[in-house]
Amino acid sequence: MAEYYLIGTLLSIALAMVIGILTRVVIGGDMI
Repeated sequence: MAEYYLIGTLLSIALAMVIGILTRVVIGGDMI
C-alpha cells in the first residue's frame, strides 16, 4: 500500500505543477 501512496503523491505533485504551468501560460502569455 505504501507504494501506491507514494505514486499517488508524486502524480498529484506532477499534476499540480502541470496545472500551474498551463495557468501561467494562459494568463501570463509567457512560455516559461
